[in-house]
Amino acid sequence: MALSQKFIDGLLSLNDPGSAQVELYRLYYSPITEPSSFFPFSCSSLGYGGAVTWQGVDYQPLPAETEGFEVSLERIQRPKLRIANDQLIISQILRKKNDLKDAKISRVRTQLKFLDD
Repeated sequence: MALSQKFIDGLLSLNDPGSAQVELYRLYYSPITEPSSFFPFSCSSLGYGGAVTWQGVDYQPLPAETEGFEVSLERIQRPKLRIANDQLIISQILRKKNDLKDAKISRVRTQLKFLDD
């Protein structure tokens, strides 16, 4: 039985804690009319107890779960993102930003060692 590359990569990352994968998200409210206006968040505080910073941007911890980002040649994936309305943050954004009608989400995958200090 052959080990999958994902499993091997996971084992190797245990030797170097800085190589652990981190997923960061940007919710662009309206990329056409407000291209530089976004809400940065991460699904985890990574044990820091607060925001994580990458390239000078603070990503707020927000309880969320994702699925469907796997790459498949057989069918087109439709990723899903479920965000908990913790502290009513999402409700406030929905009220202020036209129910996120034209919103876009971008995901960045980086390694822990590349986060700002």
